[in-house]
Amino acid sequence: MRQFWVKNAKGQIFDMNREDAFFGNPKGLGIDRDTKYERVGYSYTEVENELEQSKPNGTMVFDGYEQYDEFLDIVKYTPLIFMYQPLDTMYYMDVNTFTIEKTEIDYKKVFLSCKVVFEGNSPWYIQKKASVQSNEAEGKIYEYTYPYQYAENSAGTMALENNSSKDAYCRLIIYGYAEDPSWNLKQDGEILYSGAVSTTIHTGEILVVDSDPTEYEIYRYDESGARSEDLYGSSDFDTERFLYIPPGKSILAVSHSGSDTISFRVEVTEFVG
Repeated sequence: MRQFWVKNAKGQIFDMNREDAFFGNPKGLGIDRDTKYERVGYSYTEVENELEQSKPNGTMVFDGYEQYDEFLDIVKYTPLIFMYQPLDTMYYMDVNTFTIEKTEIDYKKVFLSCKVVFEGNSPWYIQKKASVQSNEAEGKIYEYTYPYQYAENSAGTMALENNSSKDAYCRLIIYGYAEDPSWNLKQDGEILYSGAVSTTIHTGEILVVDSDPTEYEIYRYDESGARSEDLYGSSDFDTERFLYIPPGKSILAVSHSGSDTISFRVEVTEFVG
């Protein structure tokens, strides 16, 4: 059974599958393309093929005004993330604006029926996460929170697979302790992207390198999880620094100049369509 949620800018999530607040009659869940052609003799050549803006919409059925107000208290904090799970895979869409109708309670059916439209500012995407961690007591630990997408090759490397036709955004998280960390992404033996930062990431700290244009950061985070230092100026400007995972299979290698085994995490945003 398909399920829906919406997450606000504060990280709060509203379950749209509740009996007292149900999202029904969903539409706009697919992918539309704007394609233009130019006639050449008796044939037609494609000159433009772009994704149309997606606008998932449907009807929120509330038991009453209390549930309606509860929903508004969540979605008023934009930007939002609209979440859709038809089977086993969760799909996400970034949303900046939305509209919702407010009607009177239908006293025959005793509920409030409101049309809602979410205006997407991203395509649908899938989030994949995996980590390579070092543990002196138990040896090397590999955690895969997105099954069957990532596999370990050797110390400090990770195999990635992008099943989309578009490059995927990548958030690389390197855990301290790490001295002058560096990384590169290879496909078919060719280095596509590489980067390095001249700094020491101490135990308890992390280095975040995020290619998502809404974030686009090379930052040190302290033990509390707060940003503590912008390291963009300490990065190697002779390299690309930011990672974009190409369609197909590739290998990410992460290292540092210290003697400890490197520990890192990868979060990939893979677009659909």
